[in-house]
Amino acid sequence: MPKFTESQIKAAISAREKETRADSKLRKAMFARMQASRRLGEKALTSYLKKTGFDFKAYDRIRAQQQAEMQRLLKEADRAAIKRSSSRKKELAYGVENWRKNIERFRDATLVSKFVPAFEVVDTPFLIWPTNDLELEDSHIEPWNNTAKIRGLWRGTGNENLRFIFVWENPNDKWAVVNVESNLAVNGVCDAFAEGGFLAGSLNGVFVQASLNVWEWWNHPPTMLSPQATQTQKVVAVTASGGGFLSNLGGGSVDSASASGIFDVRRTLFSLPPNGVAVFEVTLEFFYDNTGGGMIQANFASGDFGVKCPAVVIAVLS
Repeated sequence: MPKFTESQIKAAISAREKETRADSKLRKAMFARMQASRRLGEKALTSYLKKTGFDFKAYDRIRAQQQAEMQRLLKEADRAAIKRSSSRKKELAYGVENWRKNIERFRDATLVSKFVPAFEVVDTPFLIWPTNDLELEDSHIEPWNNTAKIRGLWRGTGNENLRFIFVWENPNDKWAVVNVESNLAVNGVCDAFAEGGFLAGSLNGVFVQASLNVWEWWNHPPTMLSPQATQTQKVVAVTASGGGFLSNLGGGSVDSASASGIFDVRRTLFSLPPNGVAVFEVTLEFFYDNTGGGMIQANFASGDFGVKCPAVVIAVLS
């Protein structure tokens, strides 16, 4: 195994990630301008309604009642999802075990031929790494059983992710052409809380995906290959709109969705030089936006919630 440090891997990946976070800053600036215009409109509407004798205290009571009821319903939904987490965990474990058995069958040396490639398995990650605004409550590294419990609560616009980072070295003294595959077993829930307003409420959403990034670590600096379509899989998307006075009295809204399943990610026809080193990021990514207030919540930690990345499998074609 090549000699390099955790800090070296983090530095290379963080440098690449700055581009994505720069896009988030541009979106924040654009939404800030939109919100400033909305506040001016709401200020004018409030001034007009005061002149008509509009009962703001009664209106605020109704909004508060709506918000309390939505919070209650959302808590009920989350409790039900946590209660189901145990059975979902068993289903996911069964699926991962079947995948493992199939891989082990193909690793039978008697099957290797020009039609059946040799299989290499990296069943423990070099590192489990969450970004700063994603809370890692627990993690565990064990062959075929690499897990993490995470949660996040976000009020702005941005992206966070949980990475399982694997390292593999081509053991041969010749070029190798390989296919790479992994998966994430995901069990959790995402919530969107939207605030209401006079003219329009907040817009809140989160998009979650599983992805595989492939790094050519023999280059200086290391380079990440442009992804193929098969390297990403949608996990779940949740959106909520707060609404205004004429839609739901500006009481806001909430939405919730379970994120559960095994999400395969793969890349085909990847070449490594003799003794070349590849770094694979198997990642659960969260892209979130809260325009005008509200927040996004992700819970992959309560009960039997969690995220598992069992292994990276490399099919050596030549």
